[in-house]
Amino acid sequence: MNTKGKGKDNSVFEPLSFWWDIVSFNKVVPSVSRVETDPFQQQIETQKFLRESGVQHKSWSPFAEGKNDLFKK
Repeated sequence: MNTKGKGKDNSVFEPLSFWWDIVSFNKVVPSVSRVETDPFQQQIETQKFLRESGVQHKSWSPFAEGKNDLFKK
């Protein structure tokens, strides 16, 4: 039986403690989490925790919305 939820869409940064609470205190956890991740905010610890918890990390804003001259040559 699949007890995974459908997904969690995060429009704002949520700290690692948020994910720890979700995984620790719920029988059904998201199967996918869309987390703001870009070259300037990689959230390595959050990615590691999600992977270890069986939650697929999906990048939101992977190109930092073009900020910091990311696309200039």
